[in-house]
Amino acid sequence: MEINNQLRTIKFKLRKFIFLLAFVILIIVLHFTELWTEPRFGITKIHMTLAFVAMIVLYYFIEYVLDFQYIYFSDHGEKVILRYYSLRPMQNLKNSIEIPKPNLVKFEIIPSFLNLKPSLILYARNKTGVAKYPSVCLSALTKQERQNLIHALSRIAPQV
Repeated sequence: MEINNQLRTIKFKLRKFIFLLAFVILIIVLHFTELWTEPRFGITKIHMTLAFVAMIVLYYFIEYVLDFQYIYFSDHGEKVILRYYSLRPMQNLKNSIEIPKPNLVKFEIIPSFLNLKPSLILYARNKTGVAKYPSVCLSALTKQERQNLIHALSRIAPQV
């Protein structure tokens, strides 16, 4: 089975760019045109600017907390391959986990943040015992892709 959310990660990045561009355009239009000269309903240009800033900060905060990640998973062949990287700003460290199927001991899915941010942890046997790999956030996967991932891993190792 192969799972790849590359198109969804492109959509996340594009949506973030468009949202920021719209924010900048709104602020420019608000401040450099005569559309909003007098307060309306007690709301001034400064209030509108602060509202727009609060919306963009909230949007980026939610995306930061959910930690959307590009994920590529494959269990074809002799190894389980999991490649991932975070879509957070300045965290473009690309990671890859390759585990021979007989060495995969178990895996677990840890829900967090109102079950909107599930994380996958893999455990594999190595020379010194059992290694616990860093968690991979699955929030950018659809529910069906998560179920497919769990099903594929369950055929190889038990879920904790």
